[in-house]
Amino acid sequence: MDLTTLLSARREADRAAPLIADLTAVERELLSSRADPPGSAWIQGALRVITAHQREGRSDRVWPLLRVLEPTLGQLTEGDAGHVLAAMTTQALLEADAEAFLDRARRAAEALDRGGDAGAASIEWAAHGGALLALGVDDQAPRALDTAIAGASRAGLVIAAAAARLDRARLHVRAGTLEEARALAEAAAGGFAASGDLRMEGAARAALATALAALSRGDDALAEARRAVDALAADPDRALAAAALCRAHLAAGQPTEAVAALEGVHASSVGWLAGGGAPVLLALADARRAAGAAAGSAAALTDAKRAVLAFASKLKSPTLRRGYLERIPDHRRALGLDPL
Repeated sequence: MDLTTLLSARREADRAAPLIADLTAVERELLSSRADPPGSAWIQGALRVITAHQREGRSDRVWPLLRVLEPTLGQLTEGDAGHVLAAMTTQALLEADAEAFLDRARRAAEALDRGGDAGAASIEWAAHGGALLALGVDDQAPRALDTAIAGASRAGLVIAAAAARLDRARLHVRAGTLEEARALAEAAAGGFAASGDLRMEGAARAALATALAALSRGDDALAEARRAVDALAADPDRALAAAALCRAHLAAGQPTEAVAALEGVHASSVGWLAGGGAPVLLALADARRAAGAAAGSAAALTDAKRAVLAFASKLKSPTLRRGYLERIPDHRRALGLDPL
């Protein structure tokens, strides 16, 4: 779940929230009238301003309001605290702080659950589950994602349910339970299509294509991967769709086309929450090897190893770092821990 999808999911859960016509004026009024602790109306206004800034990537404008809210978390109602923690989760995503994102999403989900807002909680469970998946905490990710799917489905939150199903599909691909991955990826694609989010539908179809390729259904994988690439033509996540197309060509016995699928693709554009650049670089390495370009394959593997180690070096927790390096199959391959 990337920033756009996370904010869209929250908007779907709170369609009654008014848009702010004069953001600067409202922000100025909030900061000049703040109380200690802030009242619920002040909090709701601040959260709308924060969301508007986060939607535009203006993280520096968020901190004056968060500095008022964060110290008062223990004095707020569970519902208000949950929504403040959700804003802090988004801020961690903007700042590429994976560990803060993981922690705050869980705390937000738990607070919203205690406050009786299972629908809003499901969005944060989906975010938390996605982070667990990205960091290799595979034993905990299913529970968070299944909780998200159940809560979002009951609340009629199509985007959150689809996002959690997509990450659940990716987890099944990793585990090798490919029919389950296929079914969940299809459901996620359908959910995103129903919500009108063609970009995320493309991401789901990329996951579907990956599952189909692993099932040796080359023609079906090619069809889905091409749909994914078309949907993500102008998006950073196009790299993942291109990698899925590469895998589909390999499954169809077309190594030259597999290499061509990744021409001009930048693996570094893939954010950590979507899996990072390693899956793209490994697909390139496999395609080049299949096409007889051993030196190019080795270079792609070296790049994949560098990408994995660069992100791992940012993780402060030894447990999380070890899981990221050793429990994610693509990372094990990049590091030479598993055979190619």
